[in-house]
Amino acid sequence: PGFIQTSFTERYDPSSTNSSGAGPIYTGTVAIASVPMSTAYSAEMKQVTVSLNWTTSGINPTRSFTTYVARNGLQNYIF
Repeated sequence: PGFIQTSFTERYDPSSTNSSGAGPIYTGTVAIASVPMSTAYSAEMKQVTVSLNWTTSGINPTRSFTTYVARNGLQNYIF
């Protein structure tokens, strides 16, 4: 807890000095959960989901990405 930020807000171009030229504002969340497979891996692997929302031209797109992270990398599972 506290090591990975669970929410964030950032502009498309954070270095822009013109607030209207900085583009849309992105709001995101990061969720970390136990893997939804065998409980044998639950202590060694986590499921990470990153979700992103923004507003552009009056629409509100949402995207998300889910992946798995292993404590010691993949070498223990491949070899």
